[in-house]
Amino acid sequence: MSKKIVINSCDDCQHRDHSGAFTRGGAFPLCGETRAPESQQKKYKWYCRILPFKVVWSETWGKEVRQYTGEIPGWCPLTEN
Repeated sequence: MSKKIVINSCDDCQHRDHSGAFTRGGAFPLCGETRAPESQQKKYKWYCRILPFKVVWSETWGKEVRQYTGEIPGWCPLTEN
């Protein structure tokens, strides 16, 4: 017997994470499933992938934050079926 979970955005995925509130410039939305390629790591040492984001003003935090855009990136390691 097998089961399937439909994921319409990374918010539905169990691997969705963030780099932490103390990240300079705000937390990055991350995928915790696999290690990022060298080109995506930049100067950071996370063993995750940075998800698509936009910078928006947060009334809660009183500053600009990085917000996940809702799109599943092409490099997502999960299968399409």
